[in-house]
Amino acid sequence: MPIISKIFEQEIFQQLYKYMNENNLISKFQSGFRPGYSTLSALIQMCDAWFNNMDNGELTGVVFFDIQKAFDSIDHNILLDKLKFYGISQMEFKWFQSYLTDRYQQCQINGFLSRKEKK
Repeated sequence: MPIISKIFEQEIFQQLYKYMNENNLISKFQSGFRPGYSTLSALIQMCDAWFNNMDNGELTGVVFFDIQKAFDSIDHNILLDKLKFYGISQMEFKWFQSYLTDRYQQCQINGFLSRKEKK
């Protein structure tokens, strides 16, 4: 069953990415999932900005975060508000709302099943 979920997630990504791209809703600085961009391209952009600041006698402060399971850390209500703000249609919004509401996670390791935890 996980392979079906992965295919489904990829299709949702493609449709949402196409919508966001066609409506110029993706920042030119977004590198995480765009074709032709990577963490390296993001680092190059940052270094260019830092060197420009140094050339102009300006200071640069930087804070880095390593957020594992980033999607799990996002407040789903904020995500839904953003989808609505960016003009996603009512039908698609209801799908995302249903997908993100009342979700539970449970693990099985060596035959032992964990408690269901609300996500």
